[in-house]
Amino acid sequence: MHLKKLLLLGAISGAALATRADVRLSIGIGVPGGAIIVHEAPPAPRYEDRGPQPGPDFFWVEGRWSRDRDHWEWIRGHWDRRPRPEAVWVPGHWDRHDDGWVWIDGRWVDRDDHYAPPPPPPPEVVEDRPPPEYAEEVPPPPGPDFFWVRGHWIWHDRWVWFHGHYEHRRHDRDWHEGRYEHRPEGWIWIEGGWH
Repeated sequence: MHLKKLLLLGAISGAALATRADVRLSIGIGVPGGAIIVHEAPPAPRYEDRGPQPGPDFFWVEGRWSRDRDHWEWIRGHWDRRPRPEAVWVPGHWDRHDDGWVWIDGRWVDRDDHYAPPPPPPPEVVEDRPPPEYAEEVPPPPGPDFFWVRGHWIWHDRWVWFHGHYEHRRHDRDWHEGRYEHRPEGWIWIEGGWH
């Protein structure tokens, strides 16, 4: 009887070894909250159509890549209501560590916390010149204080048109359109923004 149990245990152990999966995640020591470390760099962010801002106290939270077992999964961005007037959004980001990548969650903080945002990712350099601008059909604005931000081409293993959208006008700043710049190493997209 003892021999049968020993043989059965050996067979189960052998089967477990034969079907072993190589999981490339580890628990981080010395990283925030014992976070999970992913050994493969996340893909480039996707560009999403935000749609109109639901109200003046809403802020766009960018979409992000999440690691689900053995593949990357995109989590769509969304509009989030500012919890209090003095709150600013600290975006989440993938942080590089010696042995991989760790996701740091975004959060709301008060303006007085002297928040320093993480450095922006390096711009993607594309060797091919972007195609000519696509003539978009501009829908009517959702209200009198909105203006149209032109669409543009993005590189995602090929040229893809990123549709324009409406932004709520800020009367204390000017909007500068995004543009491609040609540099010695190739074409770089300079994101538009308020100045």
